[in-house]
Amino acid sequence: GGYTVPATGSANTRYAYTGGDGTDGVNTVKVTDGISIAINTPGNQVFDTAIEALERLGRALSGYRTTPVDANGIPNGTPDGGGTAFVFPQDFHEQTQDILETMALIDTAKVTEVTAARTSVAARLTRLDAAGKTLNDLSFNVKEVLASLQDSDIFAAATDLTQAQTILEASLSVTGRLLGTTILDYI
Repeated sequence: GGYTVPATGSANTRYAYTGGDGTDGVNTVKVTDGISIAINTPGNQVFDTAIEALERLGRALSGYRTTPVDANGIPNGTPDGGGTAFVFPQDFHEQTQDILETMALIDTAKVTEVTAARTSVAARLTRLDAAGKTLNDLSFNVKEVLASLQDSDIFAAATDLTQAQTILEASLSVTGRLLGTTILDYI
């Protein structure tokens, strides 16, 4: 619904971020084992305050108050569809104050919501870059190990394996003799 005052026109229109499928939740993507990164910021977290402030500003510029306001007359909370027309010239100062207050709300929205969203995006990009570098390093190491295994000389590998087997058998023989010795062998 719109505002009751005025009954028609652009100052009657209510504006709100309504979102849509996939715009109000946080969507994540798994980057590596144990690491998932959010790939979006819900639109209402970024735009709600700015849209409310712009709605109030449009009404003030058109000559209308917007409720709710706090005890000092400063815009406070989501516009509720109420408000009355300014009476000129006596309400000129009040209209000017409403315009200034709504512009301050726009600045606040920019600093608290838009800048926070931009910072969040930058942090996520940094995490993605770090994960990408880690995956590239891991891929390089795997390729290096694979190449060393594929390029090994089969005859050298067989010789090394035979030597290792001989050493193992000798160790097992000595260990068996040592463990098989009892006190009776010394008497």
